[in-house]
Amino acid sequence: MHNADYQISYGSCRVAESYLHRILKAVSMRTLRENSYTIYPEPEYSPIQYLSWFSYRPDIFGVRSVEGADEYAFVECETKPRMKRILSKNYLSISVQSRLAKETRSRMILAIPTGTLRNLDTKIRERWEIWIINQRLGETDTMLPCLSDIREISIKPVSS
Repeated sequence: MHNADYQISYGSCRVAESYLHRILKAVSMRTLRENSYTIYPEPEYSPIQYLSWFSYRPDIFGVRSVEGADEYAFVECETKPRMKRILSKNYLSISVQSRLAKETRSRMILAIPTGTLRNLDTKIRERWEIWIINQRLGETDTMLPCLSDIREISIKPVSS
């Protein structure tokens, strides 16, 4: 099986998708489903009324309701992650319309194969979670949280 042996249709355009890319997507979708997300693979438009984007198509879009809030997950799968490529994606076009009495949270997730983290600048973690996926085992090895999520965690002293 060749590395680019699978094609996906986008309207009249056919794009080759590598075997590794399909593994990254499959593991990411399984992980999101296990965490109660409804999955939308490569949606051209937002399936959610209060969310929009233009000139952007995530590899996977997931949505779930948790603790009275809507949580959106945007997953990009990169077989050969490079900062220039990730920054060129139009993810900043995502717009969430605020709703009364409903909190919304967005997660930007970058799924990459084992051994490729060194190709990324650590600044990527200011906006993105990084999921390192072991392609041989078909599972997520490591999930590095977004740095802004880490800053929100408060450490309380243990009283004796």
